Amino acid sequence: MDLLNANSELDLGDNSWKIYTEDINTLPQYIGADAHVENSYVTQGSVVLGDIKNSVLGTNCTIEERAKVVDSVIMPGAVVGEGAKVTRCIVADDVVVPAGAVLGSADSEHIKLVAKEAE
Repeated sequence: MDLLNANSELDLGDNSWKIYTEDINTLPQYIGADAHVENSYVTQGSVVLGDIKNSVLGTNCTIEERAKVVDSVIMPGAVVGEGAKVTRCIVADDVVVPAGAVLGSADSEHIKLVAKEAE
């Protein structure tokens, strides 16, 4: 999330920083024509058809139509169902947030962890 802050001391463009990564072979990210992405990081293989703001999406995530993700981290393989709202959450790997679900709250000082066991 620090990478989303314009005043962050993290500088991925600094050539003196070595970044080691294990990239997977997958398609590039896809942002739908009606999707809105603001100040967010979307990794390869992810499909965004809804709205995301101030969030990080891991590899192969799906944000379905009319879904809204705000101030959240969505881990690899997770799906946010159609019309669902996820705010100030960390959604674990491969979790499916059901269509129309409302998780988290903008006025909460706490971050909600959504794990597979919570489904």
